[in-house]
Amino acid sequence: MIRERRGSRNAYQIRAEPPMRHQLVRGHNVGTLLALLEPRAREESGGEEQAQAS
Repeated sequence: MIRERRGSRNAYQIRAEPPMRHQLVRGHNVGTLLALLEPRAREESGGEEQAQAS
């Protein structure tokens, strides 16, 4: 995460490249998790349709 000061506020940017540190998810990076959480990514991959079918 990158923090940038803008006047009296902070702005944050999330870097998607760094790997996750927990041993259960070490093979993935932060971007993989963000893609799962982003609504557009689920719609494009058909994830929403699959969830409704089950």
